[in-house]
Amino acid sequence: PHLARIGVCTASIRSFTSMTSASSNNENVILRNNQKNDIVLATRRNNITATPRHPVTTVLIHGLDSSSHTWRSILSSLSTPALAIDLRGSGMSPLGNADRFSIDSVVADLKRILEQEGLGIGSNNNNNRNPFVLVGHSMGGRVSSQYASKYPSDLLALVIEDMDIRSRDTTTNPIPVNDDGESLRGFDRKFASKEEAVSALIASGYTNERVLKWFQEGRVSPKNIEGKDCFWSDVNPEARFLAYKHILCGEHGERSWREISKQECNAFPCHLLVAGIGSACTDQSVCDMKELMKDGSCTGNARFSVHEFPDASHSIHNSDQNNFMELLNSIVASSVASDNH
Repeated sequence: PHLARIGVCTASIRSFTSMTSASSNNENVILRNNQKNDIVLATRRNNITATPRHPVTTVLIHGLDSSSHTWRSILSSLSTPALAIDLRGSGMSPLGNADRFSIDSVVADLKRILEQEGLGIGSNNNNNRNPFVLVGHSMGGRVSSQYASKYPSDLLALVIEDMDIRSRDTTTNPIPVNDDGESLRGFDRKFASKEEAVSALIASGYTNERVLKWFQEGRVSPKNIEGKDCFWSDVNPEARFLAYKHILCGEHGERSWREISKQECNAFPCHLLVAGIGSACTDQSVCDMKELMKDGSCTGNARFSVHEFPDASHSIHNSDQNNFMELLNSIVASSVASDNH
């Protein structure tokens, strides 16, 4: 495997502002140590500042083998403040200690960066309250649900893009891993050449066609890191394996949804977006989500809306962007109205 040449990374990568171009080629990235050894997540945002006219921020969470890069066109299309986040081990965020990877640690990362951004309710019990709309795609939807179950007062709305509450065992991972992830441990995402990047990613189980597509999309791209030119992969096969093991596998999805369903009658609305082509949601699991919300909430299913996108594939925000944006803008507008009451 392509093992880390600089050890397990506990450094953070600086947050970077809006990048609306197709890639972040030649961006100068500076690594720095965090004194508390916390994972400090990288972010990208649009150039719209929260004001009384645009008070609500949308927070965007990516899925497997992805990063904040997937939201670049959404960021540029929104006319309200928006922030996209790289989860630990993805995009420009470090993985940290793989043995400490869990859904709780991923949610704690999010809480920490959002507090730093002045979003949600601070842990210092002050009176500042700046709730937001939380959008999670695929595995990011599972993370977002867990966040919503733990910090419900932070949210004005929860949007889950093509992810249900079923447990997904590691054996369902289409990228085969037969050694409990040992061959992926310490995977280094910095490469001296394109050829080295392609070779390492293919050796990790990805197809040549898929890897070359990532170069076209900008998921693997040239960067300047600490003054040195290299190729950097937003995709991290080790993070993918850990996400399957600790986020998608187990009862996290159903447990967090039960907690959400028990929240107060005036709690945030929940929206599930379901793709019509190759959806990750099964009819049975969507039905389970409806029943749990109906059983747990005093408003029945009034909090929960299912939106179908028959012409969209799993990444709805990319495959049917116009309809996705129409719905998202509507949810944000409704959230502004509800926050003013």
